Amino acid sequence: MSPAELIEHLERYEHDLLGILSRFTETRDRISIDHNDDPKYRQIVQELADLLNDSLGRNTYAHSIATIANEGVSNFFQSPSFKSVEDIISVLRSAITRIKRNPDVVAQQPTRPANQIDQVWMLLHPSVVALAKPRFEAGHYADAVEAILKELNSVVKLLHRAAANEELDGAPLMRKAFTPNRPTITLDDLTTETGRNIQQGHMDLFAGAMIGVRNPKAHGNIVITPERAIHHFFLASLLFHKLDERL
Repeated sequence: MSPAELIEHLERYEHDLLGILSRFTETRDRISIDHNDDPKYRQIVQELADLLNDSLGRNTYAHSIATIANEGVSNFFQSPSFKSVEDIISVLRSAITRIKRNPDVVAQQPTRPANQIDQVWMLLHPSVVALAKPRFEAGHYADAVEAILKELNSVVKLLHRAAANEELDGAPLMRKAFTPNRPTITLDDLTTETGRNIQQGHMDLFAGAMIGVRNPKAHGNIVITPERAIHHFFLASLLFHKLDERL
C-alpha cells in the first residue's frame, strides 16, 4: 500500500470515528456510545491497529490505539468511553501527520522474512496450529488466542468428566482436575515432592491461563499485537504438551 493510499484509509477511519463521537448521548449519570455504534467502533479499532501494523511494522500508534481501546472499556458498563474515542482520534491524526511529513516510513519498512512465522508454527503443538494459524493469518489475533484456550478447556473438561462425572469449567475445572490432592488428571509422580510441585505448578498455569487470558478475551473485545498473540500460543502449546504427557 502506498503512503497516499494509507492516508486515505486512515482519514476515512477518522471520519467514521468523528461520526461515532457526535452520536454519544448524555444522561444524568453518564455519557454513552450509541448502541449501534458500539460494535462498529470495536471493529474500527481492530482494523486500525492491524492496518498500522501491516503498513508501518511494529509502531507506537497501533500500540497506543490498542491500549486506549482496552482501558477505555474499564468501567462498570463495559462500553467505550467518550474520552477513549477522542484519544484514539488524536493518535490517528498524529499518525496521518507523520506519514504526510515522511512517506518513507511506509515505503521503507523492512519486510519480515517469509519463513520466520513458519518456524514459529513448527514449534507449536498441533492443536494450537490447527486453531490459531488460520485466524492469525486473517489478522484475528485475539480470536486466535481465545479459540485455542477454549479448546484446551474443552479437552480438560472431557477428561475430568470421564473420570469424575462432574461438569466444571474454567479455573474451577483446572484446580479440581489438576489438584495435587487426588487429581483426575495426573501429570507427574505424586509420591515425590518434585512430582507434587510439578502438579501444583501446572495446576496454577492452567487456571491462570483461564483467568488471565481466556476470560478477558471472551468477555471483552480486546485488541492485541501479533507478537503478544504468539506469546500466548507458546503458553497454550506448553499446556497442551503437558496434557499429552499425563500419566
